[in-house]
Parts: sequence; C-alpha cells; structure tokens
Amino acid sequence: MGRLLLISAILSLSVVTSTAGEPTPAATIAQLGKGKIAAIHAKLGAQLLKTGDIHLKRWLNTLVHKLFPTPVVELSGSSYVDVSVNRLGGKLAVNLLNTVTPPGHVFDDVPPLEPLELKLRLLTRPSQITQEPGGVPLAFAYKDGVTTLTLDKLAVHAAILVRWPNSFVLEIGNDGQS
Repeated sequence: MGRLLLISAILSLSVVTSTAGEPTPAATIAQLGKGKIAAIHAKLGAQLLKTGDIHLKRWLNTLVHKLFPTPVVELSGSSYVDVSVNRLGGKLAVNLLNTVTPPGHVFDDVPPLEPLELKLRLLTRPSQITQEPGGVPLAFAYKDGVTTLTLDKLAVHAAILVRWPNSFVLEIGNDGQS
C-alpha cells in the first residue's frame, strides 16, 4: 500500500519511448522525507557532454527548478553559463563558467557572454560583493531578501564572492534549502 501511495505522488516530466516500445517517464520527482528526490531514467550526462544540446540543458534546468523553485542564485542573460554555489570561510562563492563552446572542441578564443544578471536570495544585506580573480568590487542592490547585480562580461570563469560584516555567519535565504 505504501508503494502505491508513493507512486501516485510521482510527477512525470516528459515521456520517452523505451527500447521495448512502451512509453516511460524520462524523469520522475517524488516526496522523500521533508524534501524531494528526482530520478532521470536515461544516460543524459554523457549525451549532454557529447553534444552540448541546449534543449537537453534547458530540460535539465526545468527538472532542477522543480526541485528548487526558489534557488539561492538565479542567472539571466545566457543559457551557456554553468553556475555552482558553495561556502568559503563564511562567504558565499558563486562560480560562473562560460560553456558557449561545444564540449570536446578546441578553440583559440571563447566568445565572452555579456551582460549577465544575477539574483541572490540572502537573508541580510551583504557588506561587499567582489568578482574574482582580482577582487573587483561589484555594485549591487538589496531589497526584500534579494540581491541583484550585473556582471558586464564573463570571459571563461569568474567567482562572485559575497561577504557580510560578520564573516562567520553565512546568511542564505531559500526556504531552508542550501
């Protein structure tokens, strides 16, 4: 009986045809304890690395957004930026990687992406935000728990470091998810 209840709570994101010809969900999301869990029923990582398919990347972003509807970081301006967030000694580090070139190809130049807007969900106003390397101060606005800033250009990689006056407390707000 418990299995039937769990299965009925699963959300199917899209349907693909299996090798047996039967329709099957490409991914599912289910409640698990206090959170959610997702499963992708295909080898998408290898295909994404091989092809760099933007449609596949957007589909994957949709799946992640269903798990984290209010993420700590939202980026707009390009679909070709990989974003990772981590804590670094009481600071928040947002790493941005320009992925405009297809995987497995070698280029003399990587076209920069510009401009990019970031929205950071933070419980309190930061004291400083810098772009690394170089410690370049970035202008930002803070209102109602959301910090917004614009990165004029992303060449290959940049790290955005967020600092608070009390660097021992990391102040992230995203409905308990980090």
